[in-house]
Amino acid sequence: MQKQIIVDANIASRVLTNPGDAAYGDLHDALVKKKFPELKICLAYGGKLSTEYQKAGVMRIINLLDSAGRARQYPQVRISAEEEVVKKTLTCRSNDTHILAIARVSAARVLCSEDNKLRKDFKDRLILRPRGRIYSCKSHIDLLK
Repeated sequence: MQKQIIVDANIASRVLTNPGDAAYGDLHDALVKKKFPELKICLAYGGKLSTEYQKAGVMRIINLLDSAGRARQYPQVRISAEEEVVKKTLTCRSNDTHILAIARVSAARVLCSEDNKLRKDFKDRLILRPRGRIYSCKSHIDLLK
């Protein structure tokens, strides 16, 4: 079974295009190069995050990952509907309700982001059950096992 991860657009180019990055190089190698065969990971994305990926210039890599079965795009309709639930019923610190909606739709519970408010929301049990975990440095590779 593949473990799903969400990579925030604020860090997507570092994760997806920079294999030598000190914090995210192993994640790049696991996701893009499939260097760690024991890690079966898949990038979860869709909706507004797809648009943000386009602006960040990483959609070519996302499409390659999608073709290889290492990324999965969730339907806009499902994400939008869940985002409305998140906006109406939950108290979020961040303005990234679309990412929280992807997590709820996909059951992805690992997030790679440098947005502190989003990180707090992602770990909040009132928003995500089970609560999410944050991948923020090389030593967090075990979160993907």
